[in-house]
Amino acid sequence: MKTIKVLVVSLLCMISTLVYAQQGSTEVNSKKVITKKIMYDVQIVSNRVNEVDWFWQNMIENDLDQLLTILFDDVKNGIIQAYVYDYDGDYASFESIPKDGIKDYFEENANLMGSYLENDEETGSQIEVYAPYPAKKSYIQELRFLEEWYYEGDVFCKRVISVAPIFVLYEGCKDIFYWVNIEAVN
Repeated sequence: MKTIKVLVVSLLCMISTLVYAQQGSTEVNSKKVITKKIMYDVQIVSNRVNEVDWFWQNMIENDLDQLLTILFDDVKNGIIQAYVYDYDGDYASFESIPKDGIKDYFEENANLMGSYLENDEETGSQIEVYAPYPAKKSYIQELRFLEEWYYEGDVFCKRVISVAPIFVLYEGCKDIFYWVNIEAVN
């Protein structure tokens, strides 16, 4: 009889522990979405050498080389799937760039459009002139992130939906033409 009571008590303790653990995990795993889409730019390379903390706008050289290889060489060679960057997009869906067409995005003088100011001979005012420039790995100096932000329990979390390399020819001249690492967007 004592053995049966001990087994019953042990069984009740195990059940209550499992129920408590499941309730606890449900609370911890609850996800409260702050925003489904937020986009922002992060500078990864800075030419400012007088910064107090150089790493605020720079990455460690080996990390930067590895990232640029993924975002440029691996995309160019079709190892990583790239998607069309749509300047006017709502980013509910993404158009993939076919692997056999990705090299077109990297043809010499065919992709990035830089602009500069020039004096108009007729009016004397400054006009913006656009000129193509080649896509080079060294021109990637910023990243544009598309993310979802949420709380999981009391922890602030981010889910990267996509990242786009920003090619910077010079101050104020930026261009973007593809996204990488895109997750399924709901």
